[in-house]
Amino acid sequence: MKTKPAIYAGLVACAVLVMIHGANDNLIQGLAIGVATLIGTVIYARSVGRRLD
Repeated sequence: MKTKPAIYAGLVACAVLVMIHGANDNLIQGLAIGVATLIGTVIYARSVGRRLD
């Protein structure tokens, strides 16, 4: 349960990246960057959560 705030932060970062890149560049590239960031954040949060437990 400790990883939930990090996952929510990742979702917010993903949404912000999609908006920024969607405004400046094409939406598909922004979406791809946002999804990659979200996946990386979830993996990082899970690994840190395991270390803290």
